[in-house]
Amino acid sequence: MSSVILECDACGKTLSVQRTAFTHRAIGQDEREMGTETTYEAAFETQCVCQNHITIKHLTFEYPEGSENHLELLVAGAKVVQNSLLS
Repeated sequence: MSSVILECDACGKTLSVQRTAFTHRAIGQDEREMGTETTYEAAFETQCVCQNHITIKHLTFEYPEGSENHLELLVAGAKVVQNSLLS
């Protein structure tokens, strides 16, 4: 199962977040030459045991329709140690 392993910026503790923990939604659409480009966001927020707030956003861009053409991971409050979400 795909996941991301993070290291807290404040205390160095590691935590693993499974893909199933994310809330998924379409956040935008643009008409382009070969049809519609849709942007999807999968978001997750948590608090480390040290009370540091950690947010993760996994963005997927689908263009043309049915084809992922770009993936992006944005993390605040932690560093990415290992990431299998983008593979």
